[in-house]
Amino acid sequence: MKGNAAARHHLGVFEIDVRRDMNRAFKHFMIAAKDGYSDSMQNTQRGYSLGHVTKEELEETLRAHQKSLDEMKSEQRDRAAFMSAAGRT
Repeated sequence: MKGNAAARHHLGVFEIDVRRDMNRAFKHFMIAAKDGYSDSMQNTQRGYSLGHVTKEELEETLRAHQKSLDEMKSEQRDRAAFMSAAGRT
């Protein structure tokens, strides 16, 4: 179920540019944003200001986006600590 967030983002761009399907585009952006893709989070915020994304969807996406970013930062810290302890800085 976990795919490539950048690919999902590009599907959203495709939906807007080629198919002109704003609903599908913003669903792709929200999924990618929830996986931590910042460009999609920005597009989701734009979608809210244009009326394509509800306030509830935006809030849910923001929470999931932040959680994803926090998890990535934790992984990086853990890996750096492991490498440092192993003498591989």
